[in-house]
Amino acid sequence: MTSIGIGQPEVPAVEAIRRKVVRAYDQARVLADAETAYVDAEPSPYRVRRAIKTDFTEHVYYLQLDVPIPLDFSILLGEIVYNLRSALDQCIFQLALDHTGVEKDTTMFPVFSSPGEYRRKGAWRIKFIGDGPRTLIESLQPYPNRSLPIHYSLFDLNNLANADKHRAVHLWGLSFVFGEMEVATGARVDPTGFGEVLYDGAEIFRVFPETPTNEMQVRRSVLAAVSIKNPTAAGRGVSTNLWDLIADVRTLVNSLLDALGAQNDPIVIGWPLHGSNAPRHCLTRQAGV
Repeated sequence: MTSIGIGQPEVPAVEAIRRKVVRAYDQARVLADAETAYVDAEPSPYRVRRAIKTDFTEHVYYLQLDVPIPLDFSILLGEIVYNLRSALDQCIFQLALDHTGVEKDTTMFPVFSSPGEYRRKGAWRIKFIGDGPRTLIESLQPYPNRSLPIHYSLFDLNNLANADKHRAVHLWGLSFVFGEMEVATGARVDPTGFGEVLYDGAEIFRVFPETPTNEMQVRRSVLAAVSIKNPTAAGRGVSTNLWDLIADVRTLVNSLLDALGAQNDPIVIGWPLHGSNAPRHCLTRQAGV
């Protein structure tokens, strides 16, 4: 391998980091297009079926998938989060090489949700980089009292990548956003599945008629999205979509790489606005599971 000067990062290696993020975006576009084609297919790959309680006091509506959600969606997501997580780790390797002139084999980009864990397990991973990026990285740790969008993005990315790498792929389901819903006069609707990631056979909503009946007309405006569940994100209070996550990582990667050769300077970042360019699919998180 050739370096440009003592302690200078290899230019191809730095460019490859940026390209990993570009590849993640390209893969996300492929995934989003495939998800859109699945949800909008004719005939519909899913339907809503009804079951009636024996005393006719409840009408329960369930999800039925006539066409399973392709497993390739899960494989694509794994490749996306791998490229993003790997890009962050490789940034630290290049920063340490730039700062010390020596390749270090203990570097990684730390992500920890408590200050104690960060001090014990994370801080030593970035001890060979300069003050500017080190201070920035500490400020980005997703501690419970921190709630900027970048904190959620890093928290989600780390959880998604670890689960895909060490446990199992993330299985996709459908989530429903309810618009207008019209039922018989006096009937009450309970959207039990609202905001959840639902799989085949899951309950979507219930209708309680004013008087017991075996007939029920429901007119509904429902938007369906292919989504995954990130259980470790439960209770964090915000949902992160894949586009926002990629935009945050791209901004962070570029800022870290731009610090090469000037690591003692503070790094100030203008983060992208979340939700400004988000399709309806490719959700990476459902909070409050």
